[in-house]
Amino acid sequence: MKFFSSDVTFVGNLGSKSQYITRRGALERVINSGFKLKWWGPRIPRKFSTIPLILGKLGRSYGGRFIWGKEYAKVAKLSKIFLAFDSMPHVRKSMSARMYTAVGCGAFYMCQHVEGIEETLEPGKEIVTFRSEDEMIDMIKYYLNNDGLRMKIAKAGRERVLKDHTYEVRMRQMMDIINKQLLSM
Repeated sequence: MKFFSSDVTFVGNLGSKSQYITRRGALERVINSGFKLKWWGPRIPRKFSTIPLILGKLGRSYGGRFIWGKEYAKVAKLSKIFLAFDSMPHVRKSMSARMYTAVGCGAFYMCQHVEGIEETLEPGKEIVTFRSEDEMIDMIKYYLNNDGLRMKIAKAGRERVLKDHTYEVRMRQMMDIINKQLLSM
């Protein structure tokens, strides 16, 4: 439990592509605000320019590997806050597939707001979204101090994912679309 748990967890890439670099600053802000952060994913590329990052607080909070399967489920369930940053938040409904997996495993999922996310999971009821780093920090403080509410939101999110967002449901939806197209021909 100790190895996989954390107050705040992030699973994803912190590489050198522009969509990943902004994550670094937000995660460093989490650490500098006094929260225990652990992140999992591909190692930060070993370059001369990344040495300060690797040896800094963010590098020291690395879980040690990319996780998937049972390990991913453990991290999602054992983390108090599963923090997420989508790589293209400016694109409507560009939520990561990790959202469904983490929430389905019982994670309290907190992510940057993406237009249209409310059509999938209800912010404030099944997940939590933020629009700025300041709001993110305030919400982390709030939800770490409100275990009951955090657990209630995680439970509601899990129930919704298992009801409305499974592969079986998506296959049925896809077959309905195909059938409608065939009937309209």
